[in-house]
Parts: sequence; C-alpha cells; structure tokens
Amino acid sequence: HPESITNLCELLSTQEGRDIVSGELSKAKEQLEAGEKQIKWRYVKSPEHLLSEIADLSVEKREYTAQDSVEVRNE
Repeated sequence: HPESITNLCELLSTQEGRDIVSGELSKAKEQLEAGEKQIKWRYVKSPEHLLSEIADLSVEKREYTAQDSVEVRNE
C-alpha cells in the first residue's frame, strides 16, 4: 500500500499530523488497557513505544559545529 505509506509520511512531517496520529494511538492505548481490543500479532509495536517515537519527531534539532579538517599524527 504505497499510498498509505505516503499519507503516513505526510502526516508525520507536520506537527498537526503528528497530533492526529498521537490522538489515534492514545485511543488505541486506552482500548487496550480497558480490554476492548487485543494485539493479535507479536510484531506490532506497543502504543507507548509508537507515542515515544512520534514525540522524538517533535524534538527540535540541534546543530553542532565541527572543524573542517582533523589533524592525525602518525607515530
């Protein structure tokens, strides 16, 4: 489903989209905790893990300066 992946990438690229996805994951987490739904496959990530990954996308990136060249001493 390439169009689904494209749509998900577009959602995750903006804060508004991440809020939508986080809201849906929070609902799923509540349903799992209440016993309304169950995870049936082992390879499915937990809602907590996915929520933390989405939160990482919202962290402001930092830039660090580096030297243009590095001197290496030969012994």
